[in-house]
Amino acid sequence: MRQRIATRVGRSLVVIETKDITHFSAEEKYVTAFTAKGRIHFDATLKALEIEFAEEFIRIHRSHLVRRSLVSNLRWDAYSASIGIDGTETRLPLSRQRVGVVRNLLRARGGATVIATLDGTLPPSMLASPQTAPALRAG
Repeated sequence: MRQRIATRVGRSLVVIETKDITHFSAEEKYVTAFTAKGRIHFDATLKALEIEFAEEFIRIHRSHLVRRSLVSNLRWDAYSASIGIDGTETRLPLSRQRVGVVRNLLRARGGATVIATLDGTLPPSMLASPQTAPALRAG
């Protein structure tokens, strides 16, 4: 696993430490690595990064990988789900197929899971999960 990612920006070479990356987002043929200080675009595939950084990052959507330790919550809004990134105000979309993986990640860490919909009902995927029901009633 790489310790740094480097790319050219104009005539300069920009290098960021992989430990500082909060998440990766893909758009067309480029990937953007986000840090607390900014972002860097480089030529890569999200699939290759997912394999290389599998221990530290989790795929939450076809366009996003997030550092596992920074996933802070899960939120439902009407017809979509999103996750929060700890220490930021960033919210990223969460695919329906990945909800269970993120929910299990939060449970394993003992982290708080915020789950709500605009109309106050539970999403269908949560109805089958008796472990989350008591926490929702309490909050």
